Amino acid sequence: MVSFYTDVQEKVFEEICSIVGKDRLPCWNDRHYMPYTKAVIKETHRWSSFTPFIFRTARADASILGHFIPKGTNIIANFWAINRDESLWENANEFNPNRFLDADGNEVNKEELIPFSYGKRSCAGETMARIELFLFFTSILQKYRLEIPEDCKFSLDSEVTATLKPMEKLMLRLIPRP
Repeated sequence: MVSFYTDVQEKVFEEICSIVGKDRLPCWNDRHYMPYTKAVIKETHRWSSFTPFIFRTARADASILGHFIPKGTNIIANFWAINRDESLWENANEFNPNRFLDADGNEVNKEELIPFSYGKRSCAGETMARIELFLFFTSILQKYRLEIPEDCKFSLDSEVTATLKPMEKLMLRLIPRP
């Protein structure tokens, strides 16, 4: 996403430079001082919905918003639709990391964002994924500027299947930072 939004990419880079500098690699504890970077990661989760659907089976009869759900009913939660729901997310079809920051620039946690599912069957690797994503993302942006080559025709459109599948391959150019 940050290759499309160069202003966002540069703001993340500035935050990395102010907290980490250029002489050492980012570490997991740095996240406490990098609200904008965390907001960009959260917005990327919301925007991309890498697992757009989860499947469950009702273990007992239930009622949800007045609708009876009998035991054994297969249930599909559509995270992609939740993440694009205008009643939950203002301008839901726009990439806007600031939705995860308050007026003072502090991180805001929104319970509507559930990229790793929820409940007893949520992603067992969520903690590891969050750590690795933060470290990978900040380490790459600390050392490189990401660019889409001019001759690359790529859009953010994806095919919604069991996972989101980009409609076209993305070519990226990594430009070393001075």
